Amino acid sequence: MDHSGQRTMKALNRATWNRFRTFGVDSVYKLSNFTVNTGWNGGYPEILLGPYSHFEGISDEDFPPMPPFNLVPLKDLSSLPDDTRVDVLGIVTKVKDVVNNSATGVQRLEIYIDDDISKSDLSVIFWRDDASSFAGMKPFVPIIFRDAVKLTYCDEPTLHVKSFTQIWENSSNADARDLYERFEKAALEEGVELMEADEHAGESANK
Repeated sequence: MDHSGQRTMKALNRATWNRFRTFGVDSVYKLSNFTVNTGWNGGYPEILLGPYSHFEGISDEDFPPMPPFNLVPLKDLSSLPDDTRVDVLGIVTKVKDVVNNSATGVQRLEIYIDDDISKSDLSVIFWRDDASSFAGMKPFVPIIFRDAVKLTYCDEPTLHVKSFTQIWENSSNADARDLYERFEKAALEEGVELMEADEHAGESANK
């Protein structure tokens, strides 16, 4: 993954796989001479590594900095046209079970987020591989979406996670930490103890 999203990589043969299997988690690499395929995996782009593909490790300092978020308050989503890409921040308030469409086989996960404890929750929909990847998400953690797509359903705004959407759970982002602390304070005033943020997985990004 880079700051524009995360992609699956596949080797076209065992010899290529043997060259690339040394990849390390959380390491930074520069790739060249690869192919991008969109015909498989439900249309999600995949990187195909062939015999002429090349990679080299680079330092974190050489990795381009992440552009700042342009966060949209959840209450403002209803005024935006459908199919608008937005950056949003919220606290996960509910995670529903993954639903599998028996006719198409497409998986669907719905969660709810809130950025103000006095407002209504917003529905966020994950599809296909993202649905299973994020099924274990826990409530009461801050989450940031970059380039989620706003759609209207039953006259209410919803967010949909697409292949280009990025997601950070438990981000160290200052706005995310501030939101968590506000929710924690409000919850404690009501006698409810939220789970500690560091009990959940750190930052992550989707496909």
